[in-house]
Amino acid sequence: MRSILVIGFSRIGDTVLSTCVIDPLLRAFPGCSIRFLLSPLSAEVLRGDPRVEEVLIYDRSGRHSGLRGR
Repeated sequence: MRSILVIGFSRIGDTVLSTCVIDPLLRAFPGCSIRFLLSPLSAEVLRGDPRVEEVLIYDRSGRHSGLRGR
């Protein structure tokens, strides 16, 4: 496995709690990259975390709203 996408949450507290899966995933899958899909507000929690390769943003009330945005 080369990459793992963790589909996150829109709430900051849920995102903080989800960080506990990062280390076990890295131990179980050495060399893989971890990516998170989060809301814009929650994304700030993981920005700069060296264990996370990329933070993707899904903004359902902004850029990704409506049929065209999805």
